[in-house]
Amino acid sequence: MEQFSRLIVLVSMLLAGVAYALLAGQVVAGLPWVAAAALLTSYGLAKVSLPLGLTPALILAYLSPALLMVGFGVADYHQILVWLALLAGPIVAAGDWSRWHLPLTWKGPLAAWAVIIAVTWPIIAGREIDFSLIAARTLDTPNGLLGGPPPLTAAWITSVALAQLLAILWLDLLWARFGPERLRRAERAILVPLAISASLGAVAGLYQRYGDINWLNVGDWPSLGRAGGLMLDANSFGTAAAIWAPLSIALVWRLGRPFVLGALFAAVLVAGMWASGSRTALLAAVVGFIAVAIALSHRARAWQARFAPVVLLLVAAVLVLVVATQSDDRSNPLTRVLDILPRAETGGLTRLGDELWNRNGYGIAATAAIADHPATGLGIGAFNQLSTDYFFLSSGAVIPPDNAQNWWRQQIVELGFVGALPSLVFSVIVLFLIGRGYATGTHRDPATVIRGVIVGLGLASLFGLATQHPALLITFVTLLYWLGALVEGGPASPLPSVASRLAWVVVLVIAAVVAAGQWQSAHGNLRVPVRALRVGFPYAYGFSAAENDAALGPVRFTGSYAVGVLRAEHAYFDLTAWPSADAASAPVQVRMWRGDQLIADAESTGTPVRRIIAVPTGQRFLMVAMEASRTSSEGRGLKISGRWIRELPGDATPDIVVP
Repeated sequence: MEQFSRLIVLVSMLLAGVAYALLAGQVVAGLPWVAAAALLTSYGLAKVSLPLGLTPALILAYLSPALLMVGFGVADYHQILVWLALLAGPIVAAGDWSRWHLPLTWKGPLAAWAVIIAVTWPIIAGREIDFSLIAARTLDTPNGLLGGPPPLTAAWITSVALAQLLAILWLDLLWARFGPERLRRAERAILVPLAISASLGAVAGLYQRYGDINWLNVGDWPSLGRAGGLMLDANSFGTAAAIWAPLSIALVWRLGRPFVLGALFAAVLVAGMWASGSRTALLAAVVGFIAVAIALSHRARAWQARFAPVVLLLVAAVLVLVVATQSDDRSNPLTRVLDILPRAETGGLTRLGDELWNRNGYGIAATAAIADHPATGLGIGAFNQLSTDYFFLSSGAVIPPDNAQNWWRQQIVELGFVGALPSLVFSVIVLFLIGRGYATGTHRDPATVIRGVIVGLGLASLFGLATQHPALLITFVTLLYWLGALVEGGPASPLPSVASRLAWVVVLVIAAVVAAGQWQSAHGNLRVPVRALRVGFPYAYGFSAAENDAALGPVRFTGSYAVGVLRAEHAYFDLTAWPSADAASAPVQVRMWRGDQLIADAESTGTPVRRIIAVPTGQRFLMVAMEASRTSSEGRGLKISGRWIRELPGDATPDIVVP
C-alpha cells in the first residue's frame, strides 16, 4: 500500500508537469521545450551528484521569475514551470519510488495529503476545460466573471497541484538523502544556495526601490512604490527576505562563520523586505528577530565581547522605525500596518476584526464556497479562480480573483473538511514540533531562530497565503526538515504513528472519497457552463466564427460537440441545426440540450432539426448544447442558425417548442 501511494504521487507529479506544459504552452511559446530541457539537465546532473543537480534550482529559487521574463521576452506566471522542472529533475533522479522516508509521525498525513492532490487535480483541471479537448484549445471565452480562458484556468489548477506535490516529495527527499545524520551537508548544499538566492534578490529589490522602480518590476508594483525583487511580486519577495533575514544568523552559527557576516546578510535582507512594502512579511520578520533576540540571550555569556554588532543592529532598527513613522512614504510596511489599525472612534476594533476576517470580501467568498461544498471543496487551486463568482453570488459586487487570505481557510475551501484533514493534522504536528521539540548544545540557538521563523510564517498565513509561491512553499518545508533534524530525537508528536496496512487503506479511502465528491460536483453545479448560468456570464466553445448564408443570414458551424451560455435577449431562442456531414451513406444523429435537459434526439439525412427554446423563468442566461454523431471531412458537425424572439411564431408546433 505504501509503495502504491508513492507511485501514485510520483506519476501524478510527472503528468501534472506535462499537462501544465501543454496547457500553458498555448500562450507561452516554447515553454514545453524549455521546461523539458531544464528537467533533463537537472536530472542528468543529479545522477552525477545530487548537490550538483540541486544547485541551479536552489540558486534560482527567488531569481527565476525575472530571469525567465527576460529570456522569454514577456512576463507570464506560467514560466515558473521551468524552475519547477529544474527542481523536479533531482527529485526524480534521487527519489525512492518504493517507499516514503518521512519521519514516522509525518508520514501518514503528508502521504494522504499528497495522494489526495495526486488523484483529484486531473478532475479539477478536466472540469475547467469541461472535459473537452475542444475547450482545452479555446482562448476566447472566460471561465468566470473575471476568469481566464479554459486552458489557462486549468493550467493554474495544474500549477498549484504540481507545486504542492513537489514540495511534499522534496521534503521526503531531504529526509531520504540527508536526514539528521547528514545535516551539515544539507546546510551547505541546500540552505546556503537558498540564502544566497534570497540575498541577491534583496539587492535587486533595493535597486528597484531606490534606483529605478521600473527595472524588472512589473504590474502595479512600480505605481505603488513597492519593489517586487526578482520574483515579480512584492509580497512573495518580501516574504522570502523576511524568512532569510533571521535565518542568515542561524546559518552562520551552524557553519561556524563570524556573526558579523550573518548580521550583514540580515541587514541586506531586512532592507529588501522593507523595500517590498509587505505587511505580512514585516510580521514574519518581527517574529523571526524576536527569536534571534531570545537565542542571543542564551549566548550572552559567551558573547559579551561581541555585542557591538547586536547593538548596532538595534540602533539601526530604531532609526528605521523613527524614519518610517515620520516619513511621507506610504509604501513602507510599517506605515501600511498603521493605516489599518483601529482609530479611537467607536467600533474601531470591531471594524478591524471584520477586516482581518473578511479581507476585502475574500473571507465572505470562502465562507459561501465552504457552505456550498463543505465535504470535498472546490478542488485544488480552484478558489483563486472562483472567488470572484462566489463573492458576486453573496453580495452582488465584484472583486478580483485571489486566495482566501488564510492558509487553513484555503485548504478547507479547496479540499473540504474531509480533504483538508491531513493538512490540518500535519499543522498540529508542526505545532508540537515547535513547542516540544528539544534541541541541545550547538543545535539549540539555531533551532530557536528556525522556530521563530516558522511561527512568523504561521502568523502571516492567518492573513494571507504566505507560501503560495512555489519557491516559498519549498522554503517552508525545507525549514521543517531543518528544525526536525536539529531537535533531539527527531520530530515528536503525541499522535499515533501511521505504519499499519490498515492506516494506508484509510489514506487511500480518504483520497477516493474526496475524488468521488469532486467528480460529482465537476459534473454538477461546478461544471463551468452550469457556473456561467448560475453566476451569469457568457461562455461558449465549439462554435466557429459567424459566417453569412445567403438564405439564412449569419450561421455558425460546430464540431462534434458545442456548448454555449447566452445572455437572454427575449423570451425564446429559435435554434435550427443541419448536419454538415454527407448524410448519403448514413443518417446523422443530432442531439440538443437546454441545460441538462435533452430537448432533441433525431436522425437527420440533411433535414433541419429545429427547437424554439423558452428561457426558464427568472434566468438571465440560457444554456444550450448540441452534438452530431458524425462530422464532415472538414471536421464540421452542425450548421446552426439562431435568433431571439419575443413570442412564439405562427408555425411553432408543439413538437418543436421547449416550454
